[in-house]
Formats: sequence, C-alpha cells, structure tokens
Amino acid sequence: MKGWKLLGGGDWSVQNGVIRQSAEQRFVRVLVGDNTWTDYTITLKARELYGTEGFQILFRVDHDDLRGWWNLGGWNNTQHAIEVERAMDAKPGHIKTNCWYDIKMTVAGKHVKCWLNGQLIHDIDYVSSKGYHTPCATSARDNRTGDIIVKVVSTAAEPVDTELNLIQADLTGGGTATVLTSDNPEDENSMAKPTKVSPKSEAIHVAGNRFKRTFPGNSLTVLRLETKK
Repeated sequence: MKGWKLLGGGDWSVQNGVIRQSAEQRFVRVLVGDNTWTDYTITLKARELYGTEGFQILFRVDHDDLRGWWNLGGWNNTQHAIEVERAMDAKPGHIKTNCWYDIKMTVAGKHVKCWLNGQLIHDIDYVSSKGYHTPCATSARDNRTGDIIVKVVSTAAEPVDTELNLIQADLTGGGTATVLTSDNPEDENSMAKPTKVSPKSEAIHVAGNRFKRTFPGNSLTVLRLETKK
C-alpha cells in the first residue's frame, strides 16, 4: 500500500497483487497520484465482492473532501453517472457480483470520457464544484400572516454571495432565517450526536426589497420575511 492514501476508515489489504476493501462502510476510499494533475488517463480492473452498489472512481481531487467521481452501479445498483456536486449524464447500469470489469477514464480540462469493458458510457463536459455556484430558489406568501417565504438551496462547496429582489413586497425589514448546513457535506447525525446536522434559526433585518445575503456551502435556507399586512 506504499504510495496510496487511505481515507474514511475501512478494512484495506493486498491479496495476490490486488487492493481489497472488505468493510461495509460509507464512502471509504483510497487515493493515488498528484492533485495538481490536469490531463490524465485512469485504467484499472475492479470487482464487487458483495454489497448493494458497485464502485466509485475518483478524479479531480482538489483535496481530500472535494472531488468528482464516476459512480458505477449507484442508486441501489441501477445507474452509472458522473458526479461533481450533482449527478450528470446518468445511464441505466448494473454491476454484477464477482465479475471483473475493465475501467478506463480520460480527463482533459473539464471534459471526461468513461469506458466500461471497452464500451463508451460517458462523454461530457462536467461542471466543477468551483464553478457550480447558482443557487436554486422558490418563494411563496403565507396568506394567514402575510409573510413572504423564500427557500434557497446552495449546492456549491463554498459560500455564495447572492442578491435577492422581492418585487412589490411590502416588507417591514424584520424576519427570520433558518439554515440547515454542516462543515462537511458528508456529515451525518448519529445516536451519539443526534443534532450534528440540524436547522438553526436567527432573527434578521433586511433593508428594502432588494438586499444581499451570503448562503453557506451545501445548505438549505428558509427566509421568513414580515410584511406590512
């Protein structure tokens, strides 16, 4: 295992010249190479011994927790897709147990091509985590209180500065912001830490109908803005 970087725990070993991971844990991975590489080809053989899904081939690893991957046999072993912050170019696919697969990927700039057993599966330009910063938003009015409710989802890795323009809304300037996020997108709640990832609310003040707000990376924000009902 010299030269390989092991992340996420797991039970790694080398048997007959093959690296094997036998623990049934989430997002266990091994890295090799240099994260400054830009254009390269990855070739390998892979086999699933057991489990509900196939394998993930990582690429464009800027650091340990920022990367893209080719997900083979994902979504309960029903699809193959490129994932860089979101799933792209999903195709129906299944990985068989105890079957060796020949895998090849070429990465050139923001373009990636993927072959499985010699068959071209993906040939796309992907959106990097540094470039995918457009939040998704929706809004509604609470007819009982008159409040304007704005929900914003940001899938960017870093905080995003955004300007909101609520045309014709007669705002008082007061309101609340409820934010669901975490320092690491892989964080989960557990019995020991049941509220590690949980919504947090705070009072806010906005100046007029047009105002700026920074939305955290990997977050859901719900703004409830008071009106002069």
